[in-house]
Amino acid sequence: MGLHTLSDLRQLPRAGIARRFGPALLQDLDRAYGQAPDPCDWIVLPARFDSRLELFARADTTEQVLQGATVLLQRLVAWVQAQHARVGGFVLRMHHEPRHREGRTVAECTSLEVGLAEPSADAAHLQLLLKERLARLALPAPSLELSLHCEQAVAGAPPNQELFPTPGSEREGLGRLIERLQARLGREQVLQVHARPDPR
Repeated sequence: MGLHTLSDLRQLPRAGIARRFGPALLQDLDRAYGQAPDPCDWIVLPARFDSRLELFARADTTEQVLQGATVLLQRLVAWVQAQHARVGGFVLRMHHEPRHREGRTVAECTSLEVGLAEPSADAAHLQLLLKERLARLALPAPSLELSLHCEQAVAGAPPNQELFPTPGSEREGLGRLIERLQARLGREQVLQVHARPDPR
């Protein structure tokens, strides 16, 4: 038709363009030039986090599993931060290699649940808790794929970055200590903190 630019197209009669190409083209042109409203749909994040990661090589040790899980944790933190929320707990599933399950009573995957005493959106803290839990786990078979699931997103204000510690931040430090002890010793072994007299 000899049209090389949008201005060439806009110089044609609108009725002829609508007959030849349909009214949708005119609406697109008007929105592009700001002559018609262009409402956009809001991005709606999924209600639960579910992400999978195929490993480059099979993971025979928990240290190799932790390296792959770090990528999934970063995705999880980005998901909760986009919702202005924090992680209350998550489940890591290690999918085992099929040929190592043949002739053995090994499940298809091993699940590891990590619960937090206080919700957090700190990737380093989540990784530390996962590392403590993985240190107590013996893999029944090598893993080829990991998946991370989270349904416990707790809405709340972002953490306050303080110059000097306040009682609130000190309580947060105590909560993280309890979480680390529960991850290392087991949730049933750590119930509460009790003060004891000490001559020092």
